[in-house]
Amino acid sequence: MMDPMSYGRAELLADQAFVRRLARSLSADEGAAEDLLQDAWVAALQRGPANPSGLRSWLVRVLRNLAASRLRSRTRREVRERACARPERQPDTTELVARVELHHLVRIPTRASRPTTTEGPG
Repeated sequence: MMDPMSYGRAELLADQAFVRRLARSLSADEGAAEDLLQDAWVAALQRGPANPSGLRSWLVRVLRNLAASRLRSRTRREVRERACARPERQPDTTELVARVELHHLVRIPTRASRPTTTEGPG
């Protein structure tokens, strides 16, 4: 690997429009594309490609790897959140009280519905 600073801003800026378009094509929205783009530039400045003439293809690979990593992370997070999420709507207190009252009305037989026993004389 070459020193990341062996190529300068001019080489990075020459590919800026291309890299921006690629980041947008790999992202769901503009904000995510900007995040990908910034992370790719950071990677280029920190470690860069082994061969400066391969900067463009290296940036493509980095952007694709970053996008795939974010997709995996988002998918895992969504699965975890669904697994521990509560139901969207909880009944309010008034509804719960009404349910309990209805339950008691249904369970408690009225006097008219009770079987009557008639004892004869005797």
